[in-house]
Amino acid sequence: MNTSLPISIEAYLKEAGFSQTEMLVLRKLLENDSLTIRELATKMGKSPGLVDQAVKKMMKKTIVRRDTINGQPKYLIHSLDAVVQWVKTDMKGRKEMLEKRQENFESFIQTLKMDKSRPDMEHFSGSEGIRKAYDKIITVGGEILTMMPILFLAEDDPLRAFRSDLFRRRQVRRIFQRVLAPDSPLARRFQSRDMLEYRKTVLVPESELPLPFEKTIVGDTIAYIDHKSQNACFLKFPELAKSERGIFECLWVRTLRNEKNGEGTVSAGVTHTVAPLRAGILSRNGCAMGFCAFLSGALTILFLK
Repeated sequence: MNTSLPISIEAYLKEAGFSQTEMLVLRKLLENDSLTIRELATKMGKSPGLVDQAVKKMMKKTIVRRDTINGQPKYLIHSLDAVVQWVKTDMKGRKEMLEKRQENFESFIQTLKMDKSRPDMEHFSGSEGIRKAYDKIITVGGEILTMMPILFLAEDDPLRAFRSDLFRRRQVRRIFQRVLAPDSPLARRFQSRDMLEYRKTVLVPESELPLPFEKTIVGDTIAYIDHKSQNACFLKFPELAKSERGIFECLWVRTLRNEKNGEGTVSAGVTHTVAPLRAGILSRNGCAMGFCAFLSGALTILFLK
């Protein structure tokens, strides 16, 4: 009978949970029919206490049994089938544990995917919150697409000074704005200032754009700003932003197609050209030069009199 354990079998038993001492006990009991604890310890070069612990573990696994031979307790292999059965049971348990870990890992990955696709919301309120909302639109970067009703004249806008500063920052960052607005006298006044505001406005029938608030698409974010309630909400949702951008572009192209040539619109090229001029006029140097020119003209008229 070949009593040696091949290296591959030892590796298999080790993976199945057998300790090095247990595999030595198994090897020595295969080489000898039965041995006492002291005899096993001598042959293995281990302490009797360590060998006794290993033997007890193997007895619990029903691999080793104890018999009294000639008045001495000796240990022998109970059944080689018991070794096979233990390995099968252990490997089955390990497989179930690995499958459970895999399920947990897949659940974790699925949670990450859900978190990644879940919309990210941010809310602003009050006049200061509205300003922060507009600042955030600028920081997102990229062309700004806005759909909004025009509620008042530019000179009556409570954010008039802030919007002038906002325009300068947009112009410096070269962030162009396109606006869709329901057609009205106020909207036409708003559109007439496009060339000074670094933007282009297209007017559509009110029935096609029944918006009570301002909606802006920039990047993968949609911003909702309600000036009446002084509330703003940002929704970072790439899929929805893509859909809203598509709706904007369809309405934009269709409206331009239906307009008569040049009627009620200003080309983007003119806007890009005049907007820097307005920025220069509104700058400190521009204001200083304008004041000097006014003072010079006034003094000239005074002296001529």
